[in-house]
Amino acid sequence: MKIVVSSDNHLDVNRISPAEALAFQAQYLNQIKADYYLFAGDMFSQLPLTK
Repeated sequence: MKIVVSSDNHLDVNRISPAEALAFQAQYLNQIKADYYLFAGDMFSQLPLTK
């Protein structure tokens, strides 16, 4: 069983768009055939973007 854990991605401060970053993550998770993906928090640095 493959479990992938990710946190503190802060997608709003990266050089690529959040949509591109999430697409890259999804592609990678599919490539490695992850069974579970746990996102542990802090997807964005700014609170309004999380709502």
